[in-house]
Amino acid sequence: GAVAMEKCDAGVEAAVMAMELELDDFGKVTPTACYKVPAERVGVLVSVAPSLTPANAVAVTCTTSDGEVVETIVNAESMEQCLFTDPIMYTEGPIANLVEAQFEPEGPWVLSRATVEGVEGEKATLFSTYEKTIKEENPGCLSTLRRMLQAGPITCLYTGGGNKYVKPHEGFGLRMPEADVEEWTMINDKGELVDIPRPAYALRVWNAETLSYDSVEPTLNGAPVGPEETDAWFIGVVKKLKASNYLGPELLNALVTSKRTASMEALERRDIEAAFEGEVSSRWVELVLAN
Repeated sequence: GAVAMEKCDAGVEAAVMAMELELDDFGKVTPTACYKVPAERVGVLVSVAPSLTPANAVAVTCTTSDGEVVETIVNAESMEQCLFTDPIMYTEGPIANLVEAQFEPEGPWVLSRATVEGVEGEKATLFSTYEKTIKEENPGCLSTLRRMLQAGPITCLYTGGGNKYVKPHEGFGLRMPEADVEEWTMINDKGELVDIPRPAYALRVWNAETLSYDSVEPTLNGAPVGPEETDAWFIGVVKKLKASNYLGPELLNALVTSKRTASMEALERRDIEAAFEGEVSSRWVELVLAN
């Protein structure tokens, strides 16, 4: 059932309930109730609506002409709705519809820039994007391949998509905590800053009817499910790379057990001993060596 939320002051409530509210996807909506947004949730929403504070953030429960229940967040000082622009559809939507992501157990929840529909769209395509990159027989960048193999399979929705024109990890819908971004970027063999995909641990979205969070499935469409299937998929990738003329078993084993490429020249002459340096071991590295 619905959780009891803190009521707004009578004056604020009267003003908010009298607002003429319109949303791109729903047209005119009718306010039916409002409550103060809890401080913890304001802390998550502020990344998209910087003017919100626990003192001015009001959540308005509304009904659409089709009888659907939606929530929009209003700043009670400016009496304006807090909206976000969907980068694909160019429509404005309520920030309450944005999915939140968590990247480790007990980690902070971070507001994404995607609704459930946006997340489903990415889930439909991002596994094949990842699979194509990791299975590339003539990879554009060995350092990227090294990082991907050492990290093991990605089966859940991930952040990334940064490039020359897009800030690191802002190319897809999910966002990680700002302070973590640097750890998840690297300089590739061409000297470019690239994103290391970071999979989400859990996703959730606010439910306007129950006034609580619903969890959203983070698993990518087409990704292996469960440990056995995931290992089998990874071993398949390793076998494909070891069978390639460019990579082959010796180079792949040396690459995946190293920390960095010491000399591109040595690599070009196939002096594998001199090409790489540092030592790395993990369960995924062991699987590469064993296959």
